[in-house]
Amino acid sequence: RARTQTKRLSRPKQLGAVAMRAFAHAARRQDIAARGLARRASTMSAVHRLDSDSPVASMEELMSFCRSRAIILESSGVYGGAATTYDFGPVGAQLKKNIVDMWWRDFVENRDDVAPLDTGVILNPAVWRGSGHVEEFTDPLTQCETCKRRFRADKLLEEADGGAEHWDGKTLEEMGAALVALGVACPSCGAKAEAGLGTPRPFNLLFETSIGPVQDGSSTAFLRPETAQGALVQGPLVLSLTRARLPAGLAQVGKSFRNEIAVGQSLFRTREFEQAEIQVFCEPESSGDLLQQWVEDCNTWLVDRLGLTPSRIRRRVHEESELAHYALATTDIEFNYPFGWGELWGIANRGKYDLLRHEAASGQDMRFRDPRDGGRTAFHPFVVEPALGVGRLVLAVLSDCLVTEAAPAAAKGKKQAPGRLVLRVPDEIAPSRAAVLPLMNKDGMPERAAEIAAALRRMGAGGVQVDTSGSIGKRYRRQDEVGTPLCVTVDYTTLEDGTVTVRCRDTMRQARLSVADIEDAIGPRGLTRDKLQGVFATVVR
Repeated sequence: RARTQTKRLSRPKQLGAVAMRAFAHAARRQDIAARGLARRASTMSAVHRLDSDSPVASMEELMSFCRSRAIILESSGVYGGAATTYDFGPVGAQLKKNIVDMWWRDFVENRDDVAPLDTGVILNPAVWRGSGHVEEFTDPLTQCETCKRRFRADKLLEEADGGAEHWDGKTLEEMGAALVALGVACPSCGAKAEAGLGTPRPFNLLFETSIGPVQDGSSTAFLRPETAQGALVQGPLVLSLTRARLPAGLAQVGKSFRNEIAVGQSLFRTREFEQAEIQVFCEPESSGDLLQQWVEDCNTWLVDRLGLTPSRIRRRVHEESELAHYALATTDIEFNYPFGWGELWGIANRGKYDLLRHEAASGQDMRFRDPRDGGRTAFHPFVVEPALGVGRLVLAVLSDCLVTEAAPAAAKGKKQAPGRLVLRVPDEIAPSRAAVLPLMNKDGMPERAAEIAAALRRMGAGGVQVDTSGSIGKRYRRQDEVGTPLCVTVDYTTLEDGTVTVRCRDTMRQARLSVADIEDAIGPRGLTRDKLQGVFATVVR
């Protein structure tokens, strides 16, 4: 249906430059809609939820679980940790990789208007002076006069007034007056007034480092606080060399570093974090529509591909007073974490602010030259930027998909069984695609289980585990907790006729299948439910 609609869009015989751009933009939007229809059709049943599911209640509960299953661990834990820096254990590292891989496939490989890029962590320091980060990349810092602890003034005010007002665009003087008027006490020692929080002052978030063996003013450099500037300074050159037509995006995934005043809430705010960003260069007059299209695409991806609960996602359009100094418009996609609503994905229209800054600072021409007329048309494109924090996305997936499924009501006089803890992640991002469980650790069952696991890995099912420890029931529960979609049990019958028992994580239904049927259901990117459903419909919903 979507392809038929696209064909109906006929190209006029003669088009002016403006009409040509409008035609191309309309065709691209129809193409995006067609791809969205196809994705929704193929992933409609990606996440299985029950009315009896209870999501995780608090960050403490979530982080305790993540530590017990080696999903997220405190970095340098044997030395007391390192300022809310976290490591991903085997399960968490694979989950994060699978999420990033899905993002990369859907937003880079499967689009014709986005290309990959990978820029350096340490750029020429002049980049950060030219962009304004050295002077303007600051947060309002306030220090308690009693305990000397430091805090972000805007965050303290948001907590004090219950989020009734956004303090991002307020001056330091306004924040200082509000701290006094609202009677905000030091969160650490409780001191108020003159003995409490002082007047806010700007605090630069750049991490300084040195280049070379001699440490002096000329060797000072900075760890990048965002991946964006690397793409912005290379953008005009890359677009020219690749003869790209607008809109054209440059996407990259990489680490960034910010010397945050206040960190906390696990992966939500850390000093070292990973970003998945796209800088989309476009014609100025189309930037408003393009911003809205990217907001729609990002929101749809979170629901249809990652399976996040729609009621836990909302959009917030920034008011003019709270816009960043470079932004013409910004819309945040927020997620309702266990601690409350927080920004997950920010989509901003940066205009041509960055290109003009870098052009003035470097003396280089940062205009885009249209390849359709041999480069005679030159202008500064606007930049629409969907910026995603990978750690925040992983935290959202864990918060939303880790649930306790209520056990059936116990019979009269019987003790009520505890609920089942399940990580209901979509199959495509599950840390382990399947687990092979020998019923007994003898009589050749472990060896046969290892052979089946190796065969599944050869078929493209990454992360297949062989679990031999504990009773079969405990192993099923253990795999449910880390999101493994299928458990394959090897027993005595397997040794006789080559069939195994397959159990589905979500329904807990079981069926007897041949190993060949299971191998056929494993695609190059892991479990394919459409194929699997035809093999054993009684197991998968």
